[in-house]
Amino acid sequence: MRSTKHDGRFAGRVLIVEADRALAGLYADVIATHAPGLRIDACPPERHEALHDNLGGADVVVCSCDAGGGNGFDVLRTIHTERACATVLALIPADRPDLADRALEAGAADVLLRAPGYLDQLAVGVRKNIAASRRAMRAEARRDRARRELEQAKREMAILRLEVQDLSRRVHAMKGRPMGALPLPVITRPVEMAKAA
Repeated sequence: MRSTKHDGRFAGRVLIVEADRALAGLYADVIATHAPGLRIDACPPERHEALHDNLGGADVVVCSCDAGGGNGFDVLRTIHTERACATVLALIPADRPDLADRALEAGAADVLLRAPGYLDQLAVGVRKNIAASRRAMRAEARRDRARRELEQAKREMAILRLEVQDLSRRVHAMKGRPMGALPLPVITRPVEMAKAA
């Protein structure tokens, strides 16, 4: 597939899910021309294992939804389930605008009819959604980090709670004992050791 780099890094990644290799090549050329700096890969929808492998890291997925058999909608659902943070642009036949609702229900963020001018709309849609997808992935990473920090704080609180309970039990056990029977604290800090001497 055609792809270009800026400063040795890709600005984003596009996955084209299309059974027709010529169409996939056309989409890749249009996207690379109008949205340079993207890595563009293609995968046929019937190769489920390859689709699964290629989804990782995709910011935008361009998926053709054929009218026959509903296979494209199953693929859309798979993409939406496995790579929820990627934006999916669904392409449907120009003579089947009724399929737009099905595509949206299956997880597409936007639907393009294969009508005159749709290739320009595709390039604009990819450019617009690359930025949105990157923002969504950064927000998800922040949420993951916050969840990990919250779990860590919960673990630390549980340890502190146990230590307080243990201290409370010791204090309760010492009630009523004469002062001489109370154990002396262990002094470990140098300042306290100097005072004790």
